[in-house]
Amino acid sequence: MTEQTLLPAIAEIRAISGSVMGGIGNLYPNYSRLADPVGLADDALNAYNDYYGDISPLNQATHLVSPGFVGFDHDVIARRDLKKSQCFAEFLDPNRLHHLSAMYVCDEHDKVVIATFCRDEKVGPYGEDERQLFKLLVPHLQQAFVLNHQLQQLQQIQAVSFQALNRLETGIVVLNDRNATVFFNRQAELLCTPNSGLRLTGTGIASESRSANAKLRAIIRESLATASGQDTLGGNTAVLPRRGMARPLVATCMPVTEESAVHMNGSPAVMIFLRDPDHDLMADTAVEILQTIYGLSPTEALVATKIANGQSVKQCAEDLGHAVSTSRNLLKRAFQKTHTRSQAELTSLLLKTLIQ
Repeated sequence: MTEQTLLPAIAEIRAISGSVMGGIGNLYPNYSRLADPVGLADDALNAYNDYYGDISPLNQATHLVSPGFVGFDHDVIARRDLKKSQCFAEFLDPNRLHHLSAMYVCDEHDKVVIATFCRDEKVGPYGEDERQLFKLLVPHLQQAFVLNHQLQQLQQIQAVSFQALNRLETGIVVLNDRNATVFFNRQAELLCTPNSGLRLTGTGIASESRSANAKLRAIIRESLATASGQDTLGGNTAVLPRRGMARPLVATCMPVTEESAVHMNGSPAVMIFLRDPDHDLMADTAVEILQTIYGLSPTEALVATKIANGQSVKQCAEDLGHAVSTSRNLLKRAFQKTHTRSQAELTSLLLKTLIQ
């Protein structure tokens, strides 16, 4: 709940005002849903959220006013009438919540948010000094709530972005302006293993090949200079030999533009894209696209994807355990449904669709 990040401030206000309990809650759709209020036991919190918050005389009155309102129980109900209420008899009095105050913090993002404070009878009712104090604090709580909501949105966007990056078949490593690694996706981790002679480090990617390392460091320096405005050159490409593999990884280094940079442990300044020439053309995704967009059957889509990844019709038949003529007929139907006439056209169509 967004309001939970405001609880340290609520605890300070509770202490300053001599309150038994302090909490921040949402009046919509319920009259109050307190977020872990300081000074209230779990069973009392549940009782308040489940029932008594809805019938609190002060909450009901606060719901009718506008943001910035600061009110006390004696503003809306006589003391003798408050003591006769069900809320007082069953909830407030047993929990030593004899004097009530409420601050209408804001009405933002489908939430009507209030801060609630309660005193013991021994401390006495809230007075004009507390009212002025609370009025001074309301704008700060309003700003804090807005900032917390924005932070929550950014965290959600970040989580979705990381999920998307981890689904890519291209490895991605991001370096900050201090040449330190701030992010790498799942594919980069899979491509850079000790067995391959490559590894991810605190400063990007390291190769056991000195010449490859020198080239990689050079293109990273170029991109860092471009990102900081010291040079007009962009990034470049390096090949990274892999132990036991005929084809190297292709590493392309590009600067992060200022408008797309996000602050995380130093501003991201350089992106390194890792491509594996031996990696199949996103087989699972390609099969799903061919089925969804072009209406291919599962087997037709599988044959078409294998062909696009460089297999022959005979190899497809062997992999799938059927006759060569069956693979040929499946491929022919795939051509018809995708409106292509050759393996090259089919591969090109899949690449364009996957990129889009």
